[in-house]
Amino acid sequence: MTSYYQWLTQLEVVTLHNAIIRDYGGHSNILDEGALESTLHRPQNLVYYQPDSTVFDLAAAYGYGIVININHFFDYFFSSITIKILI
Repeated sequence: MTSYYQWLTQLEVVTLHNAIIRDYGGHSNILDEGALESTLHRPQNLVYYQPDSTVFDLAAAYGYGIVININHFFDYFFSSITIKILI
């Protein structure tokens, strides 16, 4: 299956989180890499099992997973990381 989408990587999300921590303070520890990886794969799984998914469905899958699980990824976060990831 050829993917027409550019998926977020764990490295991109962690880099963004670390940049926010650097700018605003806090801790950059990752609590559960598996939860982060699982959340980032939600839209990929959605498009695999529902090929007619729209870009809006995929964005919603990212958003839902990140909002629900953000406390499991990092021991310190700002809500702005969720917004920046989704943009």
